[in-house]
Amino acid sequence: GVFYPRISVNLPEINPKNSISILAHQLAAYCFYKEKIFEKGIVVRHLNSDLLNLSKENIVLGTQLDNIRDKNRKTI
Repeated sequence: GVFYPRISVNLPEINPKNSISILAHQLAAYCFYKEKIFEKGIVVRHLNSDLLNLSKENIVLGTQLDNIRDKNRKTI
């Protein structure tokens, strides 16, 4: 499977027993695009497939169909 880096934080006032974990690319996308990442049908995409590259040039919003098309272009 694919390994997506995660970020974990302890926020005792919100969740006293456990840390809260978020996918790193989703946090980066939120910083860049704010609430747009929560729109129906929107996914966070890595343009160059480097899951560790969280730059604004690599993290974009799109659809799952965009991801499928990207994958097909990379295998041709």
